[in-house]
Amino acid sequence: MRKWCTMIALVLRRGALGDTIVMLPILDYLATDPRIESVDFAGVSDFAELFEERGRVRRALSSETLALHRTLLGETLAWVDRYDLVIGEPALPHVNPRSLAFDVRVDEREDMQASRQLFERFAAVFEARFGMRPRHDGRVRIKSLPTDGPRREDHVWIHAGAGSAKKLWPAFEARAPALVHDLLEAGLDVTISFGPADASLRTSLRTDPRTRIVESPRITEFARGLTTATVFLGHDTGPAHLAAALGLPTVILIGDASHQRVWMPYGRIDPITIDWTDMSTDEVLSAIRAIVRDTCSVD
Repeated sequence: MRKWCTMIALVLRRGALGDTIVMLPILDYLATDPRIESVDFAGVSDFAELFEERGRVRRALSSETLALHRTLLGETLAWVDRYDLVIGEPALPHVNPRSLAFDVRVDEREDMQASRQLFERFAAVFEARFGMRPRHDGRVRIKSLPTDGPRREDHVWIHAGAGSAKKLWPAFEARAPALVHDLLEAGLDVTISFGPADASLRTSLRTDPRTRIVESPRITEFARGLTTATVFLGHDTGPAHLAAALGLPTVILIGDASHQRVWMPYGRIDPITIDWTDMSTDEVLSAIRAIVRDTCSVD
């Protein structure tokens, strides 16, 4: 039997890796509130398992297995009744006192980062229910992660994919092999990771046998691998949010400056952005080389 006045909470958020990671400030707060005995997280279980491994949640649940899509049709699922609080996406009638639902869609017209937007919405419904407003700076932090080895001073991690064609630097596929070659020649180790949708990039970037290739890793394996790197290079994607949350110096190629205001990773450290819309291909490559060499202390 649970202690008097302690509660079991369920946090609901379906979406991609970035959508999942920006919920971390809410989970951080719930872990510190003495009224909350434990928290489960329902979403894309492959992503949410990172929270489970690090003790943020008791269990990571699959929204597909739980048929959460039926809540969008106005159905109340019986298994939801085991929770004292249901936070995030709506799974109970709005008038139900156990429901702390709020809009989980990020408003790109706002000046506030995505993780801060969601935390402030959560804070508003929490205050309405309990009479006190939660506080958090909105930064996404992942700490104390078991690693695949010590962080090295010469390891560059490049995530090749961009999630969608509009986010991908147009010259990336053609010019990345030469960039990788230059980094290897400078004495740096290079790891390149690919997601399930990056088939064409795999072919063009598999040209140097000295490069370590990581394909579609589980999220926990991906995170452990990132902790060994010195710097991360990629586009505006979930892996960039993960790298910044781990405190890894993060360089992001962007093509939409307005998107940067809301969706740039807001992690333990702020990322460095390179806006390829205002630069020539050679200028982008020079900027990448300079940042990587400076971060890795290469002459």
